[in-house]
This record gives sequence, structure tokens and C-alpha cells, in this order.
Amino acid sequence: MNQTRLVYPSAALTILLVFGLLPVELSAQRVGSRLASQSGAQAVGSKSAVGGIGLRVLLHEVLPMEVDGFDRELAHATFGLPFPLSAGVAEIEGRPALSMAGVDAYQFRTLETWADGSVRWALCDVAFSLDAGETAAAAVRTGSGVSSTVDLALIQGPPGAQFIAIDTGPLQVEISTASFDLLQRVVVDGNEVLSPGAGSGIVATTPAGAALVASPDTHVTIEENGPVRAVVRADGALVDASGDAQVEFTCRLSLRRDSRDVEVTFTVRNATASLWKHAVIGSIELVLQTNLGASSFGTVAHHQGELSMPVSNSSTLLLHQAFSDAWVAGAGSVDYLPHLPQLESENSTPQYVQEGYRISLDDDELHAFGDSAEFPAHGWLDLSGTLAGVTMAMKNMSHFWPAALQARGDGRLSMGLFTDLNPAPYTFVFQQHESRTGVFSFHAGPAIDPLDVARRLDLPVSGRAADYSWYDEAAVFPYRLLTVAQHELAYQLMGIHHKLQTKMQPLLVTRYLGKSASGPTNNHAVIERFLAGEWLRDGHGGQYLTALDLALWKSEWQILRSDDFVYSANQPLPLNDEIPHTTNNFSDDEHRYREGILLAWYLTGDPRYRDALLDEVEVLKQVSLWPHERSMYQTLRAMAYLYEFTGDSELHDMILARLEYFVQPTIKVDEVTVGYGWEDSPDMGNRRYYVNAADNNGEKPPGENFQARGWISASLGPLGLFHIARVLAIEDTVGVLARWRMRDLIWWTSNELFPWNAEPEQRHLVYSYAVTQMVVVDWEQFDFHPILLGMAETFKDTGDWRYLKKGIEQIEAFAAHDNGPFETNLYLLDSRLDCQHFMHTWLNWTLSQNKAAAGGPVVVPPSKARARR
Repeated sequence: MNQTRLVYPSAALTILLVFGLLPVELSAQRVGSRLASQSGAQAVGSKSAVGGIGLRVLLHEVLPMEVDGFDRELAHATFGLPFPLSAGVAEIEGRPALSMAGVDAYQFRTLETWADGSVRWALCDVAFSLDAGETAAAAVRTGSGVSSTVDLALIQGPPGAQFIAIDTGPLQVEISTASFDLLQRVVVDGNEVLSPGAGSGIVATTPAGAALVASPDTHVTIEENGPVRAVVRADGALVDASGDAQVEFTCRLSLRRDSRDVEVTFTVRNATASLWKHAVIGSIELVLQTNLGASSFGTVAHHQGELSMPVSNSSTLLLHQAFSDAWVAGAGSVDYLPHLPQLESENSTPQYVQEGYRISLDDDELHAFGDSAEFPAHGWLDLSGTLAGVTMAMKNMSHFWPAALQARGDGRLSMGLFTDLNPAPYTFVFQQHESRTGVFSFHAGPAIDPLDVARRLDLPVSGRAADYSWYDEAAVFPYRLLTVAQHELAYQLMGIHHKLQTKMQPLLVTRYLGKSASGPTNNHAVIERFLAGEWLRDGHGGQYLTALDLALWKSEWQILRSDDFVYSANQPLPLNDEIPHTTNNFSDDEHRYREGILLAWYLTGDPRYRDALLDEVEVLKQVSLWPHERSMYQTLRAMAYLYEFTGDSELHDMILARLEYFVQPTIKVDEVTVGYGWEDSPDMGNRRYYVNAADNNGEKPPGENFQARGWISASLGPLGLFHIARVLAIEDTVGVLARWRMRDLIWWTSNELFPWNAEPEQRHLVYSYAVTQMVVVDWEQFDFHPILLGMAETFKDTGDWRYLKKGIEQIEAFAAHDNGPFETNLYLLDSRLDCQHFMHTWLNWTLSQNKAAAGGPVVVPPSKARARR
């Protein structure tokens, strides 16, 4: 049994403090990106970045569980880094005034600034070499923002025939701005392998097989440019022979210094006012007609290695990925219509028309469909001739079925993002985006190791601050963070013998989720936890890749997209809503977790995340105002993050109106049977909870009129109100009321909600609680929801240490209930940022008390069962 240690050994703490292992800083003020927030939180382990940068960065492979790394003669990494207001990072000619030592080349770009204009988040692009399993170190210093004044991309040609020329060193590429045809010209190692007018481009069809092409007015621009990376963006539509658009698209082509790779991200955008319908497309493929010389030879990925063979000019080598059982998030409550048709099944296990994968050379089946457990770990195909060769690969191809790679011996290469080999068309729901990513890697002569092309795509290299406390000092998170050593010391001083045990996870790709799917995929702000609580601190690649994939899926599917119109809740349904399509996938009010998508943008600079959040701002302005408790908390939480992100004044006014509606009404539960509201005015009353007679009818015992939801009121409530209070300006009195209501909920939680027991294993975290009868309706024993952030904040507001003690009681209960996937249920407390915030607050207070004791132990009074006040 784990007991809280009540007398802390001040001698050991004094040693830690004297040697600077846990210095205490008492005045770390947070300032938001748009306006100063109100936090005088104390810092544990501050290295004090005031007056300089002093940032060491780790660069390493991003590898999921049980996946080996590989040598990278040339590695590229793109990642975001925060900088505290005190660092005062200025801009030089639009770039952060930074440099990076220890890499071959670098470029920086500003993602966000502080209120004074200094850089808050910077995007770093670096080039360097890296051996398998190794970690490279680099140092961020002041500088000009780029390692060279020579950018990769340049606009050339006369008006009306301009093109973008990109020179990576071994590769020269031309992309037409006048008539977008994917790649207009390609030269690798001095050999022209793709010539203008060869017939390359986006090749698409209608369901009936009629041709679709990129619209003549496709807009082509340089989106990113520097000495390390250049990105060309093309926005257009797929039009039929009459010029009528069927669906819009964005195609991004990324090229990097000294690389032979052209990475292509193709996004189908079905969210335009001119096409108010579900789009149904036969196929979308990326085609290059190359000149690779004579004697074409093909090599293709196989689940046991690779297959190689000569390919004649009229023959086609094919890798076709159908349904696989690669780990994919399930459909849950969504009515999912897969692009690949399903068969009638007698059990709950889905069966598809095509399962597994196949390799063929014309009619010769080299590997046949049939086994969904067989698939290459990385999908790729190479075609080489006497002059040159090209390796094609698709990102996570085994997860993003159906897909196909085809190479004809005469040099025609086809990347079937939405392959025409599928026995059914593809339906894109209105107000939805959907992306696929692939790479064309050019080489002179035969391929050296085409597998590495696919592995570079699936297993990137990224960077993060070497010292996790940098993210805390930068004050870019609303929570205080702890290093592993500090976190484990906090457990030790609590008398809980626990080592942090976040473990590497396998890659989980999200293909579809019900909007109200419960569990970690939609709850717990899992993206933020994976990225900030585990990737940035522990370097776990599985969490990084899974979180970014989930963030992208939510950005493209769960947020209602509105590319060229302002979203309205009163807008009509798609004109062809009778078309079979996936339904019940757009986000609901109860699962509106958006902070993870925001962090994905900061850590990658991928504009697909940012653009989705801007659309979400429109949606938030249309959310119904009603007294449903969970919806209110989750909507306030999303509004807080996106108001902080955008500074949208209309959203600010709507937040105030929502709070005026929510925080004011009171209700006498002992005298009335219907209605909603708080038990009394802020900071008043015996119970201080919020109830609604219309909520949770199925959980009410006989005779009960009002039902409180334990973890919703005690966890989601404080979180939502905390975030709103921190982003509102100090003159907003309604923000002060939000803070009071957060404290009211914690009062209720601390004094009434969770029954206290001297034995931690007998303490349960309540899911539901009958208010007027004061009885527990349901225990939540498996999926614990930490109720800690509000404990920390209410302690800081009131100075009453008993709120911290209540939090420790809950941590003891977590440790005693061994129901989690790890050694103990404390796993969630190890990585959740709101839990780190409590641990930081508690540790900081404890160390301060011991430091003030001047050699004498500080005795903390034991926990006591407190009667309801």
C-alpha cells in the first residue's frame, strides 16, 4: 500500500537546492502570444534563459516501437522550437535572428510572435548526416536566420511562360506556373529524365471513366524557400472536358538541399461554395513520363524483402495495396463508407472485396491478393534504365489502402493515390479534406537502396530541445512542466514509489472515427499528451507519428472545412446528400479537443493544421448556446485556445456572452425539480456545483431530479474554465467569474464528490453522483480522469494547502487501482500536461517550505475526512 510521507527529509532537499539540481524561481510570469495571461506560477528547475538563447537541440530518427533505424548519409529535419519572451528573438528580413551550429545547413521561419513582436515559435529546417540509432546535437544561437543567401527556388521565364526552377545540387526541377503539369522538367546528375510536354501531370477520372485534368487557372506559388527546403504549392480543380470542376485540390511539392527526392502531398478539398455536394471521383493518380534509357529493370517491395525483374517497354510492373490489417483506428460509432468496398459479413469482422496486396508484371501474378496480414512494411517501386531511374513510394501505404504504384518499361510512372484499379469510386464528403503523400526519388544509373526512399518518408528525422525544461521556461504552454527527474522526485516526496514509465508505442494511423468516440483517441487531449508529454520529453517516435496522423485526420475530417465561404450553422445540406457517404464523423461539442492540432502546427509548420483551425474558428462562432455542462466546458476550452491563436475579436465577444450565460444562474435544488444553474453565487453556498435537470436522465436513481457528472464537473469543468480565465484580459470581470466558478467546482470535488477512505485502494473516482440524495451512481474504475489541475490552481488562488492534499489522495488512489495498460494507472499522470501542472505546483510548494525551514523538517498535517461545509 502506498502511503503519503508526512515528514520530508530537508537535508536531502537542501543538497538538491545547494547544487542547483532543483532551484526554485518564484516569479515566472507567462505572457500569451496575443495578450498577457494572468499567471504568477512558480517555476521548478528553471535554467533562466533571460538575456540569451543557450538552446541545445537533439536531432534523431522518429521510430515507432520495434522499428529499427538506418544510416542516413543526408538527413533533413523540419521542427518547431519555442522561445521565451525574455530571449527577445527578433527578426532579420522576416526570419528569426537565429543560427544553428552542428549542422550542414539551416533555415528558420517565424510561426508566431509574442505581443512585443519577438519570436515565440520558430520553424527550423536543417540538413546533416546521421547514423542509425544515433542522436546528433546542435546548438541554436543568434544569427541571420539562414546558413546561406542562396535559396533553392527561383522564378524564371518570360510572362505567360514562367516556371519555378529548383536546384538541390544533384537535382534540377522546373515546375510550370502557367500550365501546372506536376513536374515540367527534371535533370538528375546531369541527365534529363523528364522533358517538357512529355505528358506528365495529375491524371484523374470520373466514376464513368471520363478524363479529369488540372484546371488551366491552377495557381502555382512558392510557399516556402530557403537554402535547405523549398515548397511549391498549386491550388486548382479537377475539371472535365467541358471545363466543369468536380473537386478542388492543393498539391505541394517539397524539395531539399542535396536531395534527389521530390515529395508530393496531394489534398482533395471538397469545401467550396461552387460545389455544394459530395464529390464522387473515379481515380486520382500522379503520372510522370520519364526517359530512363534502355533495358528497364524493376524492383518492388515485398513483405519478405523485394522482387526484381526486367520490364519491357510495353509491360507494366504493379504494386497494388488493398485492405490490410495494419494498425488503424476503428470506425466506432461512425457510419463509415470505405473507399474499398466491403463484402457482406456474418460476423463483426469486416471483409473487403480485395484483401492483402498483389505484385504483377502484366498478367503474371508474382504475389496475389488474399492475406490481409501480408504487406510490405514500406510501399515502394523502382524503375531503372541505362540512363537513370526513379523510386516511387507512398507514405504509410499499407494503412492508406487502396493505393497502387505502377511502372511501364517505357518510363511511364504512376502513383495511384486513389488508384483506378479500385472496383468502386471514391466519395469525398462535403466540407472535408483528404491528403495523401508520396515521393519520386530520381537517381542516375541503377538504384542503390530504394527501400531507404520509403523509409525516409515513413520514418523521418526530427528535432527537439535537449532539456525538457526549455519548454516550461518558454511559457508557451498553459501548464507548468517537469523533467523526468523532477517528476520522480515529486512522487518520492509523496511517498509513492513510482518511476515514470511512458513506453514507445507502435504507429496507429487514423482512417475513421465516430465524432463521439470515447476513450483516448478522442478524449484526454491525447495529441497534446503524445506530443508534449511524451515526444518532447522522452523522444518516443511512435507517439509523435501517431499524434501527427491523428491531428491531420481530425483537421481534415472532424472539422467542417470552408475554403471559400464563411461557415454557417444554417447552411443547407449538400445538394446530393442521397449519395452513399460516410456520416457521423464531424466533431460534436463534447469532443472538441483542438489544442493538439495547434501543437502539431507549432511542431511541424504544416499549414494543413493551421488552416483547419482557422475554419474551426468559424464553426465555434456557430455553436449553440445551451446549458449542457460538458458541451459548455469543451466549447469554452476550444474557444480559449483559438482566441489565443487568432486574437479574433468576434470570438472574444462570444466568449464573454457565453460566460455571462453560464456562470450567473443559480438554482435551489432542494426546492425545485427542473432548471439549471449553480447552487449559489460564486464562492458561496454549501456545495457549489452546477446541475441541469435535463442532463443524464439515464443515470438518475428513482426520485432524483438533478444528477451531477463527477469527472465532467470536476475535470472538464476546471479545465475549460481555467483556459478561458487565463486568456481573458484582466479587465474582463466575467473572466474573474470564470475563475471563481472553477474554484467552486474544486470546492465541491474536494469536499463532497470523492469519498475519502483511509485505505487508498478503497477510494474510487466517481463517474456520476446523485446530487440531492448524495449517493454514488457509478464508479469509474478503468478509465481514470485525473482531477488535478483545478486542485493546483485553487491552491494558488487561496493558499489553502488542503487542495494539494486532496490531489495527493487521488494520486494515491490511482496508484492503488492497478487497471491500466502499464504497471500502474499513474501512466496518465506521467504524461498529461494538466497533471504535470499539479505535480509542479506541489513540488514547488514543498521545496519552498523545506527551504524556508532552515534545517528543520516541515511536518505536513495528515489528510482528514472533512465534512461538507
